[in-house]
Amino acid sequence: DYLNQLETLTQSIKLELSRGDFKALDKVAHKLKSSSGALGLVRVAAICQAIEKKARVSELAPLEVVELERSLPEAREVLTTYLKKIA
Repeated sequence: DYLNQLETLTQSIKLELSRGDFKALDKVAHKLKSSSGALGLVRVAAICQAIEKKARVSELAPLEVVELERSLPEAREVLTTYLKKIA
């Protein structure tokens, strides 16, 4: 599910950033951006888009990754609240 994917992909983004693997970083950021956007998690999607753009020009994005990590609790809360309402 998305909440597990959120954790897994965030860890993958951190790993690829530390490795300097821009192609993999772009791919992972794109995947998280797309799924977050589809769920209306605009902040997460926007941060991932910024990471993706930097990865495409081989730029590191450590500040964006920190921002992504800081946005996770809010994303979890928003999604969990939504899921409770529709259950």
